[in-house]
Amino acid sequence: MDHFKFELIRASAAQEITHSRSAKFAADSAAELVDAFINFALGCEYEREELADAFAEFIDDAPQQYCLEALE
Repeated sequence: MDHFKFELIRASAAQEITHSRSAKFAADSAAELVDAFINFALGCEYEREELADAFAEFIDDAPQQYCLEALE
């Protein structure tokens, strides 16, 4: 089992920390890791729809990105 820590630090324009949140957890699979990240992001006030859109965009772009990196 792998152990992870997610941390969100929000700062003002002057780089003063305005909000901080972290979570430690363990995961055995990629699905558990993604599930933990989604729960963490929801706790950081991101909306489920925003997360779904971001994951969809990443997944749509990922195969092309990996192909381009392989050519370099």
